[in-house]
Amino acid sequence: MSKILWLRAETKKNEFRRALTPDSCQKIIKSGHKIYVEDWIDSIIPTSEYEKVGCIKVEANSWHKNAPDDAIIIGLKALPENIDTFRHTHVYFAHAYKEQDGWKELLSKFTKG
Repeated sequence: MSKILWLRAETKKNEFRRALTPDSCQKIIKSGHKIYVEDWIDSIIPTSEYEKVGCIKVEANSWHKNAPDDAIIIGLKALPENIDTFRHTHVYFAHAYKEQDGWKELLSKFTKG
């Protein structure tokens, strides 16, 4: 069964990395999945490199408005604090499971969504 992956832009200050490289995206696409990549100007890897391997370019920070409900949102660091609920499945480093500051509020957003 094919999946939709959505590689989101990072919003954490001084973060420029991506959770997936174009090479890894190419392998995922070849296995039958679809990848949307947010056009993030601060990324160390230009969006055009993702497009070359078959990713679909979308507007930065649009995952919470435009990603299909069954999309898996892929990122590295913290999710934006100004979003009240999260309805998607997310893969990222949440810093929530060791009871770091704000962990209850973060996890409650997933429960609400």
